[in-house]
Amino acid sequence: PLPLVELLGPLAQLALARPARAEAFLGLGPQASRLRSQACRLLARRLDRALEILRPLLEADEVLKIGQNIKYDIAVMAQRGIRVAPYDDTMLISYVLEGGLHGHGMDELAATHLSHSCIAYKDVVGTGKKQLGFHEVDLKAATRYAAEDADVTLRLWHRFRGQPDRADLVPPTRVHRPDPLDTALAHAPDDDR
Repeated sequence: PLPLVELLGPLAQLALARPARAEAFLGLGPQASRLRSQACRLLARRLDRALEILRPLLEADEVLKIGQNIKYDIAVMAQRGIRVAPYDDTMLISYVLEGGLHGHGMDELAATHLSHSCIAYKDVVGTGKKQLGFHEVDLKAATRYAAEDADVTLRLWHRFRGQPDRADLVPPTRVHRPDPLDTALAHAPDDDR
């Protein structure tokens, strides 16, 4: 099997949410392989600029990032040199709190905990021979789907973290960032040999 990073597709969009259902969707464009070289360069600059703007937020230790099955998002960002931390994963929290009670996918969690029916992915991209890549979907449909995904994930997180008797069972994941001095010392020549 291929490592997760080799299976990842291009970064085509980001969806963000904050309290009070204020979602944001950033369409970053179609796959570069479908464009001519000049358009590819323009898309690459647009993506680089968007990530440059978002990097401080995604890497800020004081800002908790929340996702559903966030390992994929973390791997996509790591491919672009961005280290997402700290983070919480609603799928993992659900698994720890409610192990074998039900599935832990976002659609099932939304139905179980929020009485909400999510837009089906197949309703956005289609099925069979007519299935589109997400990057090819109408911007309005993509925005609606991605914004709902971000909003539902945030609402699930509030639901799980709002249970005082169980909220601390799954602490947020904090990624150790090496101190530059430690790194420099680790690579310094050893004069005692």
